[in-house]
Amino acid sequence: MKTNRLFFIAVLMTCLFQACSTDVDMLAEPKEISAIYGILDYKQDTNFVKINKLICADDPESYLSQHPSVSDFDGKLDVRLIEYVNGVRKREFSLDTITRENKQPGIFSYPKQRLYYTTERLLPNTSERKVSYELVVDTGEQTIVSTTDMVGDDEFRIISPHLNFSKMYFGTVRAMKFVPAMNAGFFDVDIAFEYKERQISSEDTATKVFHVIHSHLNREDLAQSTQDGEFCIRYRPEHFFMSLGEYLGDDTLNHDVWRYITDYPLIIRIDAGGWGMRDYLYLQELQQGASLPNTDVSCVGHGAVGLFSSRTSVTMRGRLAGETVPDLLSMNWGFRFIGGKNEELCESY
Repeated sequence: MKTNRLFFIAVLMTCLFQACSTDVDMLAEPKEISAIYGILDYKQDTNFVKINKLICADDPESYLSQHPSVSDFDGKLDVRLIEYVNGVRKREFSLDTITRENKQPGIFSYPKQRLYYTTERLLPNTSERKVSYELVVDTGEQTIVSTTDMVGDDEFRIISPHLNFSKMYFGTVRAMKFVPAMNAGFFDVDIAFEYKERQISSEDTATKVFHVIHSHLNREDLAQSTQDGEFCIRYRPEHFFMSLGEYLGDDTLNHDVWRYITDYPLIIRIDAGGWGMRDYLYLQELQQGASLPNTDVSCVGHGAVGLFSSRTSVTMRGRLAGETVPDLLSMNWGFRFIGGKNEELCESY
């Protein structure tokens, strides 16, 4: 069973959703409030939703309970996903429950934690099909409804996976192009450099991964700087050599080490998140790590807090373009180019 990134959410209830309201007064008297967290991904074979109770009162420690007897609803709730294609209702399926056994200590109960899930394959968007899902949660006392458009479509892809860090381009700004995912509000970009390493006196090799670029970019910012209508991840070639040198350490530490690179040493991943997730992360930054929820904002319907959104990702292998490989081999870092078009490594997945 694959795991999606439901636990991408680290601190509760600071999100601002497109359908958010501010009419929930939860501090007047101690009361139970529903908290719902789900991030759908059509590429996953299993999607999860977390549903808990919060006890809200004047005592800050009462917001969250680590005791399942308090935070879990009694019995199994009626939780459904309803699928809409081009605004027309299509499928409806109920979510089952599963208990996570090994959750680490945190703001929710542990080590056991109940999750709702479905193994129904969710639909992606296409050029002719716009897909959204409605989450309906019946707690017995109230019905909570929240909707998210699906992030991603058949156009979301990396166009130029070959990055040029050649010394001849030092001082310039280069760009890697990609077609953005539909309904995405932000993009997390990670570009890593992978190589094999071994001591000269040893036959054992180890895989090393150095992260060259990691950026969190809003759609609005990317849209202001496009090329030919495509989004760009911009980078400075000298940053690769400077950062890699710091990662490897002093030259004197590299004389007895051999490092091997293939034709496709770059691993490029772009995660696209929905607008609800974008707003959630924005307010996370504004709150700057505050541990209490923002109880003035309801993100998933009247009388509840949380986040219901969507995400997807694209990953592929890339080359070091231009004179990057010769420049890298000329450094006193022990790199050797072994080439070889390893189909398993070069596959886009």
